Parts: sequence; structure tokens; C-alpha cells
Amino acid sequence: GERGEGGEAARESDSSSVDFDVVRRRGESERGSSVPDTVRRAIAALPRELEGEEEVPDVWISREFSERDPVKERLVEQALKTSPLIDAARARVRAAAASVREARSSYLPTIGVSERYTTTDDPTAAFSSVLEQGRFTNATMANINSPSRVDDWATSLYLRALIFDFGRRAANIRAAKEMKRRMELMDAATARDVRYNVTAAYDDLLSARATVALWKKTVELIERHRDLVKAYYDAGVVLYSDLLSVEVKLAAVREELVSARNAVEVAYSRLAAAVGISKEALEIEEKALARPIYRGTEEEAVAAAREANPVIVSLGAAVEAARNKAAAAGKGNLPTISAEVRRDWHGADEKIGLDRRSVTAAVVVDVPFFDGWRTKARREAAEARVEEAAAVRRQALLDLELAARTAHNGVREALKRIEIADSSVEAARAALRIIEERYRSGMAKIVDLIEAERGLTEARVNAVRARAAAWKALAAVERVAGRKVVLGAGRKRGAFEVEGTRGGGYER
Repeated sequence: GERGEGGEAARESDSSSVDFDVVRRRGESERGSSVPDTVRRAIAALPRELEGEEEVPDVWISREFSERDPVKERLVEQALKTSPLIDAARARVRAAAASVREARSSYLPTIGVSERYTTTDDPTAAFSSVLEQGRFTNATMANINSPSRVDDWATSLYLRALIFDFGRRAANIRAAKEMKRRMELMDAATARDVRYNVTAAYDDLLSARATVALWKKTVELIERHRDLVKAYYDAGVVLYSDLLSVEVKLAAVREELVSARNAVEVAYSRLAAAVGISKEALEIEEKALARPIYRGTEEEAVAAAREANPVIVSLGAAVEAARNKAAAAGKGNLPTISAEVRRDWHGADEKIGLDRRSVTAAVVVDVPFFDGWRTKARREAAEARVEEAAAVRRQALLDLELAARTAHNGVREALKRIEIADSSVEAARAALRIIEERYRSGMAKIVDLIEAERGLTEARVNAVRARAAAWKALAAVERVAGRKVVLGAGRKRGAFEVEGTRGGGYER
């Protein structure tokens, strides 16, 4: 049908720029023609619909500063109660406490009851058994060299105790206490790990949610552009290739939306795993990511990591435990003094009973002269483990110092990236306004407008991710150096202590 004056010329052009006044006049002039009513209405509505569009708001980007997120803190507190990692760490503490009680019990006697049955025709054993049962007669003497089989039932109540061992038990107790101390410190280290995991997953979730919202709005906006371009194409104003170009741009942002939605699901799963609950039990309200506050210095981070990181302090406890185990191993070939008291009951007439009673007490001094160098080998192995534990601790100090410096500079970098990302958002918004004006005046293509809109969305997404990265970097500092550094508390060396345990510093 007839498309109006200038229609074919527009078809043959390679530009999707549009003069809205011309389009509106054409729509009004074609109301009585054979152009379908839907196309006429779309053409007539194009300028008004486009002029009424609103750009995607910045509701997901907060320029406010914040120290703590109450929702995040509540999730951390819940994780410290429900995380399997915390349960495992506390189980290790209980096991270490039981080892201390076991070591202390070596000072207590062993008390027990035993029941013994013997049968023998050995002259010495048979004669002794007959005496214990009180059945000695002249006939016994007559057959003393070739007795018949003698049965004996004996019930014994005994008490055994080690009296003196040159400090071996004391060394074992000290070693057990140090291992318990280490497990308590590792419990605190696990709590830091759990806090970091929850924080990172929570910030990723907020970032992914905001990303979904931004790309969803952008998809809706480009879909409207696609509908407008299709109406232009139906009206003979633009080329089919222009419509396809818009479809390609729309497909690209839809891919971004699909990826963002998948990131939300992954972030939900990560957060649920970090907290130790099911994904369905999570209820996280939507909110904007603020800019974190960081008051720490690099020197504070390094000092806190060296003085009060629970991992390094626990390695100090491991060194002390190894030293005490080496001391105990070195006493393995020293004499020991022990005592035993036994009360025995024998049945008369070779039967079970308590007819005959006897009491035996003994003190035993055991002096080993040669044990095949087993004690020497145990001592050398224990001393090697002391050296190993000390070397591991020295390396951990170097690693923690590096981690503290890296984490501190990571926060500084992340905060700078927020400033850069916010500036990029403003630049992208200004560029979009310029393209919109050029598009409205017919000097820019629709794909240029779409690219500008996508550029603004990408800048906003980067701003959101920069904030999430800053919070995660802050959590990394807290993981290595503790909260006091993050809050700027404790300016002097030695002012830091291990968080989450009763004790403070440890032997450096």
C-alpha cells in the first residue's frame, strides 16, 4: 500500500534516527488511509511514549557510609550457633578437654576386681594352690612330687598406683593443657572464618540482587525500544536491519539478566551453607549497599595479626605442647616407683567361694637398663616435632603479615574503586543524556541510545560490585587482624588480644 511521502527514502537509509514531529504528522495524516489502525496508533504514540520514559533509578546504590549491617550481624550470630564448622571446632575442644582429664587421671590409683580360675598338676603350683585353699594335709605331702590335678577359684580386689616417675606425668599434663588451649584458639579462628564466609556470601547476595534489578529494568527499557522500532519498521520508517540490531542488543542484555539471576541463586546457596541452615529458611530483605567505613592502618593490621590472630597464637600453644611431649619422652628410661595392694579370696574344696582370705602389699622399683634405644628414638622424634612446630609458626607469622598487608591495601583499593565507579556512573548518565538529545533531534541511531543505556547499567552494576568488594575486603581485614583494627581501636602495640576466647595474648 501507499506509505506516504518520504517512506521509501527512509527505508533506503542506513540510519534509525527519527524526526518525531514528522512521524507524528505522518501518523495523523494516515488515519484515513489503508495503514492498519494498530500501526497508526503506535506511530501516533511513539513520541509521547518515548518522552514519558524514565531512566533506571539508582535505588540499589547507596552513597551513605556504614560501619555495620544489622542483618549481616544477625546472620553471623546465627551462623556461630548453627554452622557445622563451629560444631566441629567445639567438638575438638571437648576432645582436648577430655585428654587433659585423661592425663590428670594418671595420678589416681587403679582399683579393680578380678576372678581367676586355674587348674594345674605342677608340684609347686599345686602345692601353693592347696595352701591358699586351706586344704593342706599329710596326704598332700605324700603326693607332693606327683600331685593330682588341682583346681582353684580366686577372687581379687586390687589397688595399683604409680608413685614416682621423675615428672613424666606432669609433662604429659602440661602438653595436654597446651593442646586444649590450641583447640580453643582454633575455635576462635573457625569463628573468624565463619564470619568471613557469611559476610562474603551476604554481600555477594545483595550485589547479585541489585544486579538483577538493574538488568531487569534495562531489559524492560530496551524491550520498549524494540517495540517502537518495530512500529517504525511497520510504518516504513526504518530498515529491517535496524530492527535486527535492536534484537541483538536486547538478547545481549537478556543474557546479562540470566547470568545475574543465576548469581542470585548461587549466592543464596552460599549464604545458606555459610550460616548452616536450609536455603528456604533464609529471609533477606532487599536493600542498597552502602560504603563501608575503615579506620585501620597497615601497622595496626600487621601488629594485630602477629599478636592476636588465633591461628598464630594456637601455633605457639602447639610449640609448647611439643616441648612438653619431648620432655615426657626423654624420661622414658628413668626409674619408676609403684605400689600395689591386693586382697584375695579362695573357695574351699576347689569350689567358688570366699572361704580363705589373704592380703598382699608390694612396692616396686622398676629400673630399666636397656630398652633397645626405644626411649632415645622417641625423644629424638619428639624434639624434631618441636622444631617442626616452631618452623611452622615462623612461616605462619610471615604469611599472616603478608595477609594483613594485602587485606589492608585491598580495602584501600576497594574504597578507591567505589569512587571511580561512582564517577563512571555520573559520566555514563551524562553520556546518555547527550545521546538522548541527539536521538530526539534525529542525529543518533536507536542502537546508539541502547548502547548508552546499557553503558549506564554496566556502570551502575560496577558501582554495586565495587561496594560488595569493599565490604568483602573489610571482612578479610577482620579475619586476619580482628575487629579492633577495622574500627581503629587499639593504637598501641600489645593492645590486641584474641577475640572469641577468654585469654588474651600468648607467648610471642
